[in-house]
Amino acid sequence: MLKISFLGDSITEGGIASFYNRSFVPLVEKDLPCIAYNFGISGTKIARHKPMSDDRSVLEMVNRVDKIYKDSDFVVILAGVNDYWLSQVPLGKTTDRRDDTFTGAVNLLCERLLKRFGKDKLLFILPLPKMDEGPLRSGITNATLEDYRK
Repeated sequence: MLKISFLGDSITEGGIASFYNRSFVPLVEKDLPCIAYNFGISGTKIARHKPMSDDRSVLEMVNRVDKIYKDSDFVVILAGVNDYWLSQVPLGKTTDRRDDTFTGAVNLLCERLLKRFGKDKLLFILPLPKMDEGPLRSGITNATLEDYRK
């Protein structure tokens, strides 16, 4: 049977669904059918962020690639909105290879995923729309969610 691993945040984890079985990953598992492995953790980002009192940077997606089962037929990555919304991780430059900018962390994440799984097994879903996608007043960057999608 097809094995699909999902890497992401609360949408992947199912943390915002009224019932887990109505969330994204179980619905895919039911509809395909397949074996779905859920590597979603609510509140996590792609990039490493400044440490808080409980440093969760080890949980960020750029640092979780080795946790994904190597025998996965596909890996689906749905992420990025928390980089924009929760911590305002700086966008960075397209050439960045640093885990503390969004673009750099995406580049590192892609490199690690490609090395582990190859390009034919990866599927990225861009950050989902939010009601307010403009620059956040409390943020450190003037970027919009659309900027993070690009």
